[in-house]
Amino acid sequence: KKDRGCFLFVLFCSVMADHQDESLSGDETERETASSRRQQSEYDASTVVILDLTESRHQAGGIYTDPFMVGDHKWRLYYFPIGNKSHSFSVYIEALEEATDYKRDAKFRMTPKNHLGKECQQHVANHNFTRHNKDWGFTDFVRLEDLYDPQSGYLEDGRFHILVETKVHRTHEWSTRDETGYIGLFNQGATCYMNSLLQALFHLPYFRRVVYKMPAEEGKGVTIPYALQALFYRLQTSSNPVSTKQLTKSFGWEDDDSFSQHDVTEFNRVLIDTLEMKMKGTSVEGTMEKLFRGEFINYIQCINVAYKSERPEYFYDLQMPIEGCKDIYESFRKYVLPETLSGDNKYQAEGHGLQDANRGIRFKTFPDVLELNLNRFKQDFFMDRITKINDRFEFYTVIDLKEFFSENDTESSVYHLHGVLVHSGTMQGGHYNAYLRPTEGPEWYRFDDSSVRKTKEGVAVDDNFGESADLMRTQTVFRKFSSAYMLIYVRDSRVKEIFNPVLDSDIPPFLIERLQKEQAEMKRLEEEKEEAERCVDVGVVTQEMLIQDKQEKFDMLWLGDVPKIRVRKEMTLGEFRAKYAEDNGIDNPEKIRLWDWISRKNKTERVEYPLTRLERPMRTLDLFHKQGPPFIRFFVEISDKEEAPFFKPVVHGTDVITFFKYFDLENQKLRHIGHALFERSDPVESFLPIARKLAGLPETLKVRLHEEVKPLRIDQLEMGTTLKQSELVTGDIIIVENDFPEEERSRFDNPHVGQFFRNILDRVVVQFRPMDEPDDEANYFTLVLNKTMPYEEVAKRVADKVGWPQNKIRLGDSSKVSRSAPIPVEYSLQKILARASPAETLYFRKMEMTIEEFLQLRRVNVQFWEGARRYSNVELLVKKEATCADVVALLGKEVTLKGTKKIRLMISHDGFLEDIPPPDYKVDKVYLSSLVAEEVAEEELELAKGDLLMKVMHYDSYCHRFRDSFHGVPFFILIKKNDTFGDVKDRIRKRLKVKKEEFGVWKFALIEDKSPSVIPHSTPEDTPFSKFLGGNIMGIALEHRRREKSYGGGWKEKGISFKS
Repeated sequence: KKDRGCFLFVLFCSVMADHQDESLSGDETERETASSRRQQSEYDASTVVILDLTESRHQAGGIYTDPFMVGDHKWRLYYFPIGNKSHSFSVYIEALEEATDYKRDAKFRMTPKNHLGKECQQHVANHNFTRHNKDWGFTDFVRLEDLYDPQSGYLEDGRFHILVETKVHRTHEWSTRDETGYIGLFNQGATCYMNSLLQALFHLPYFRRVVYKMPAEEGKGVTIPYALQALFYRLQTSSNPVSTKQLTKSFGWEDDDSFSQHDVTEFNRVLIDTLEMKMKGTSVEGTMEKLFRGEFINYIQCINVAYKSERPEYFYDLQMPIEGCKDIYESFRKYVLPETLSGDNKYQAEGHGLQDANRGIRFKTFPDVLELNLNRFKQDFFMDRITKINDRFEFYTVIDLKEFFSENDTESSVYHLHGVLVHSGTMQGGHYNAYLRPTEGPEWYRFDDSSVRKTKEGVAVDDNFGESADLMRTQTVFRKFSSAYMLIYVRDSRVKEIFNPVLDSDIPPFLIERLQKEQAEMKRLEEEKEEAERCVDVGVVTQEMLIQDKQEKFDMLWLGDVPKIRVRKEMTLGEFRAKYAEDNGIDNPEKIRLWDWISRKNKTERVEYPLTRLERPMRTLDLFHKQGPPFIRFFVEISDKEEAPFFKPVVHGTDVITFFKYFDLENQKLRHIGHALFERSDPVESFLPIARKLAGLPETLKVRLHEEVKPLRIDQLEMGTTLKQSELVTGDIIIVENDFPEEERSRFDNPHVGQFFRNILDRVVVQFRPMDEPDDEANYFTLVLNKTMPYEEVAKRVADKVGWPQNKIRLGDSSKVSRSAPIPVEYSLQKILARASPAETLYFRKMEMTIEEFLQLRRVNVQFWEGARRYSNVELLVKKEATCADVVALLGKEVTLKGTKKIRLMISHDGFLEDIPPPDYKVDKVYLSSLVAEEVAEEELELAKGDLLMKVMHYDSYCHRFRDSFHGVPFFILIKKNDTFGDVKDRIRKRLKVKKEEFGVWKFALIEDKSPSVIPHSTPEDTPFSKFLGGNIMGIALEHRRREKSYGGGWKEKGISFKS
């Protein structure tokens, strides 16, 4: 049990057959066997990997398992016990090969095993493993809170079992283009939903042709139209899978966006809307509408009076109900089935009052490309989560929608199926792929990220109906949970037009030219990358470089200043020496001696010993230097002799090379002056004549010698000892200085070399930016300062630079400081910079008030309730003696008030509403971030007799302690004298703008003595609310789960948006 953790694995001989239930009989056995065969055919072999997390469960960073075999191929897992920047256990599979030019195209599935028999989410992916891209996997594999929960069943004696299944398609350089005519798209992490839709759109040639015709937006960088054009061009012409990073970058997405799973329907709508907007005013304006837009009529028709209301509405896709529907036709019938409005839900007909009515839709026109989104997911309000409906739902390769066409629609009602987008898994995590028919022909292909495979119609269609209830009951926890999620149909009369092939001549010349230039640049960079892998950088330093270096530094040279030469890793030291001699005009390579340069354990850089084995290739030194800087370093000694021997031989352990620096106390300068060879048995005094000569000092001048051990350790050397006794070794640096008396030294800024080094260490270059215009680079400036400077000195330097009084300069450590707490004036620059963002960057403001006046202010956080379930955080700076009335006055200038313009300020602690403070209540009595405010409603300005305001709070009964259960922003609600329970509920629902369906499962409780008393759901709506009042009732508590974003590969509350 070392850093790698304890790792075991067991090779299984079969994949899914072990999970079959032998007790089944008759049709059930036949169905189960057929399903198992379909799953088994997807993978060649499997292994169960067992990870011992007993000791590593708290380890940050990744851990590699030992290599293992799955079938004929070697793999290993790379896992993160506490997640890879995620709240989930992360695991990746890495392909291992000895060859350096391999390419392994494989599909793999990893499934956590549960020893309690609970259902586990399968994680499926396709990947082309190459020497540049060796691993792939799942950042959100299992939620950490579930994995380490003993009740979850994932860990058995601290061990985590993962079933790994693989199917390797190819193990050499090849292209799916050669086999299928098509290529795939790389998955950026969780972009399978995007890949499936992009492939579907690309394989509508009419759509592709329209995208190509979009005008280029010159001078705007990589725009969405250009990125989509480039992607389509590469899909049409490349031999290998294509990256979507340029496209997502054009969306304005960061890396986190590419690792967030989203809904393909939402992505489709945002993409089409964006393209439609960008096509306005161009030659292709209106083509999105022509392809995808249909129209239906929303109608309400009264039953007992002659009144009808109609409103037309466009659609670009249809959300088709599947629950309780056998097939696509039943779904359409359910879609247009009218709803009867009666009872409490009667329709207010103009001129007729409340009337019973039928409300529904009827189609007016259908689009040429009909996108049907199957409602596979539904909100479970009782469990407060979204669940997947995997019910069997049949659809057909050809459908006739004549039944739903209007009488005036003369277009063809026959549609052909050309796309089936499939979702595998559950709401908590899953995977998308697409089955497409890219031409008029009958051939179907499976597009699964970078993998493309020809498949049968039955696999593309029938296998994605979902599962019948009977079959789902017979399947094990490893069952395939895949079903169609989106269908793409094309109108029969438009098939030839839409699938008219796109030729290379249809691609605009400007696009080809620009992309060819980009491709050439990418190829150049790739070649450079490959060449770099065959090469190594060698840093070369000579004595002349050290002497000419005017910067005062520790060690020899800063590593960034070391000039580098790139050479092949196979080049020998002798060949390198000869090349260096030739490049620098040295007539004989033997006049060059190469010294190794190492990183010592105390993090200093020193020269060590000559490299004598000139037959050694560079790659052996490259391995040796892996723990140091990312390049080999040599000190190159050049002899000035004309005849051999050019150098004195160096004996390891006996001879040492010593470097000298001179500290000029009077001019406060430090510089390299040279080097020399000594023996460790030599006395320290042997340094003196060499040091004086190198420094150009008189031979009789009294000097001091110091060893530069490390930046903050400068040891004075004692005379009368040997180098060995002084623990001096090869590569050490000796500093020589004039031996001034102490009384003379005191007049210098740095009287001793140690203080000089401390000053160098504390020296820092700080960039200053204006606080009010942090992005205005024209007003940036830099100052060379000392980290020990007090705040006042830094402010003085800034004031002198910008021409403003020093006592009116405010400094900040972030651009978001306009209302944040000021930096204490007792801070040193080092303490200020510790919080700076970006590093070594500070912000300043020229204030009208003095810093002393400013420091009398304090920061107050106020949560301002904007209505519904929205609120904004407002930061205010108020005087320390400020009252709540002062806070209200300042808040009124910061927020938008739409009604009474009156603000109610409240004290709240973690969602629990305490009280309304009086106007003269001192703010310093309130804890930070505990003020809540709302605009007073019109009806609350003057309360009628018997009316009252009651606190309303949100709580979650799943929390262990009641006071910890509150969440959200509390508020007050008006309770009128004669209100019923139903009146109060309805007033709260409207205030929060919550749908009736969701609000119907919320529980109501009364808070009495800070504990809840739940009002039963069975309580009649007409119960007078006054019945619940009295006693120690403090307010109303609304019981519902707090809204949090989902992890584990599911959708998050954050929707899709394009930022460009």
